[in-house]
Amino acid sequence: MSAAQEEWVHQLYLQHAPDLYRIAKYRLQDPDTAYDLTQEVFLTLLSKTEVMRKHPNPAGWLRLTLRNKLNHEFARRTTRSKHEVPETELAWLRKKDKRLCEVIDRVGHIDRTADPELFSSVIHHIIGQQISTKAQATIWQRMQDTLGEVNAETILSAGVPRLQSLGMTFRKAEYITDFAGKVHTGAFDLDAVAHMGDEDAIKALSSLKGIGVWTAEMILLFCLQRPDIFSFDDLAIQRGLRMVYHHRSIDRGLFEKYRRRFSPYCSTASLYLWAVAGGGIPEMRDYKPKK
Repeated sequence: MSAAQEEWVHQLYLQHAPDLYRIAKYRLQDPDTAYDLTQEVFLTLLSKTEVMRKHPNPAGWLRLTLRNKLNHEFARRTTRSKHEVPETELAWLRKKDKRLCEVIDRVGHIDRTADPELFSSVIHHIIGQQISTKAQATIWQRMQDTLGEVNAETILSAGVPRLQSLGMTFRKAEYITDFAGKVHTGAFDLDAVAHMGDEDAIKALSSLKGIGVWTAEMILLFCLQRPDIFSFDDLAIQRGLRMVYHHRSIDRGLFEKYRRRFSPYCSTASLYLWAVAGGGIPEMRDYKPKK
């Protein structure tokens, strides 16, 4: 490698390594692994210096390479991890609402299942729309087995017909490739979304094809681990509210009353309302009038 090439890599390192490390540390919550992955990005650059000096956007390539390495790291870990609900949140909700306190005590401990990485979470949620959890898991496993590493490049290389052959609909395959294309070109910035407030993140995610407000809210709750998500469009949460508080129906005004009551821990309240709606307390019934 020439002195000019070494200087070029060195300048890129000085300019971009701090930001890449910050992104990796935020996503992994692991400073040591974040440092290692940042170094790996520049080792990859070193091995391709001659070609990369002609690249029109080396900064974009660095971010994309880091994203691919993050995807690989998350794939190496469990596909979905479990996070224990903090006792401080449970104590706050118990104190705030007597009936929810009783529900928490009756249902007991709940782990919040978490998608470890935003790119795969978006795809996972698109796949899972209007199908069973089992079918979603089957298609997701097929995608991993077929593509190896699920990232923007492997998805775009596969194309819509191959994705559809994994068991998803043609429309879902189109949505996924459209999303991958936007991430690949930088038209959609996943790292920026991860740092947005809840409202802006929901707006950004729901601008994607195949992602509505409810899906965006679920991504914030289960991937970004936002603590204050309460989805009016979630029918199971509405059912849980009817069952716990003996309402015949839940309109927007009543829903917002409970949002204010449970905030800033609406996500944890949602977990327990889902448990009730799913039969977690057998003697509780739905007060919705029968047609």
